[in-house]
Amino acid sequence: MGSLVKYWTFYQLNAQGRVINEEIPQAKSFIQQEYPDRGNQNTSSDAGIQRHLFGLFRNQDAIAEICLRCIISEQIKQICVKLECDFGKNHQFNRYDLLPYVLNDSLNSRKQTQTQSSTATRILQDFDPEKASLSTWTTRLVRYEPNLTQFLLERGVYLITDWAILNDTNPQQLHRILKEFHHLNDEMINPAISLLKAYHAIYRQERLAGRKVGSRSKCVSPTSEQLRKIAQVMGLSLTPEEILTQLQDLAAQIRERRVSVKTKKFGEDSLSDTDIQSQVEKQQLVELFDDSEKEVVEFLHRYDQQFLNCLEKAIASVVTQWLNKQKPPKKQQFFEALKLFHCQGLSMSAIASVIGLQQQFQVSRLMQLKNFRSDIQQRMLQELRKQVIELATIYREPEKLIQQEEQINIALSEQIYAVFKSAETEASMAKDQPFKSIFSQYLCLYLDS
Repeated sequence: MGSLVKYWTFYQLNAQGRVINEEIPQAKSFIQQEYPDRGNQNTSSDAGIQRHLFGLFRNQDAIAEICLRCIISEQIKQICVKLECDFGKNHQFNRYDLLPYVLNDSLNSRKQTQTQSSTATRILQDFDPEKASLSTWTTRLVRYEPNLTQFLLERGVYLITDWAILNDTNPQQLHRILKEFHHLNDEMINPAISLLKAYHAIYRQERLAGRKVGSRSKCVSPTSEQLRKIAQVMGLSLTPEEILTQLQDLAAQIRERRVSVKTKKFGEDSLSDTDIQSQVEKQQLVELFDDSEKEVVEFLHRYDQQFLNCLEKAIASVVTQWLNKQKPPKKQQFFEALKLFHCQGLSMSAIASVIGLQQQFQVSRLMQLKNFRSDIQQRMLQELRKQVIELATIYREPEKLIQQEEQINIALSEQIYAVFKSAETEASMAKDQPFKSIFSQYLCLYLDS
């Protein structure tokens, strides 16, 4: 039953930050009973097994949930290994730099409160087996995890393919990038624009046609036939290999500019309210509109409203969830601690004496601020993604919007990261006065209501 071992083997990090695995006896017994004839078959029926387990999980089956968390833990480990293989050598990181951001689940009942914000928990909350496989869903959420994304950006890694970058860059944007960032003259810029237009005419149009009939594959390297067609559109006698090299070089120039913008954007140690609004450049969202100034202004005005509305909704949802799981007197202590910390800026030791606890560490354990903020951050991202896609359909044709879905997801993750990074920095410096970050202001408005 080798192919089923992953459903009862749980991977986690030990105190030294190394990966260890543990066999879960009850999960093993359950899987062997459910699939006694599976033997050593290949994994062709994994999708069916996972749909079955997920159906049981929806009906509150605890063992099915453990089996799913086992397979998710194995997939998360493999994603980090692949990122190390693809980028680690050239960008100076390894899997152990990445794993703490995403391999953060625990099956220990004593640590259950620490796993409410784990990556695995959020994957299960969002997973829909009718829309994607569990492996695909896990890969997507892990790669969009804001803290992991930011770590990779700081190493110069921007997780989007060359072909997706070229797809969502229009000729006007390319002209600005090459002129203002790379300081090229028009004699060098014009051939690059011609190449991009030819690429759009062949590769992007064929991809859009595929999307219309239901294809949802990621952007892969152009075929030799597509490369030959691109050369023909340009009227050049170049081999497919030469066109491919030119496209990769062009994508590298665009990627360099995007990484520069993003790492500069998030390079500050702290952000004030005003800084967040001005410093979080909504460049990728602006690029949806092909430089139509009226549409840009109108969209960003509506977007800013949705951004704050989604923050407000996420705070209300998560605070309610956290309060409901607390038992008296901890429920009231938790509520009061949130208010005293964020709305008055009291230290943990000062809060302890007010709410009837003895030590500072008891307040920290009660509040679990890192997990609390992480839950709100993920809830906000889910809600904002839906709202922005709906809003953007006003300005963009659905087929073009589908093409830019990955771009939108990355942009939203980065902007939300900035807000919560500011809140994290602020929380490290209690100063006996109300906090001023956007997160704290909206949290206090909710708590006061």
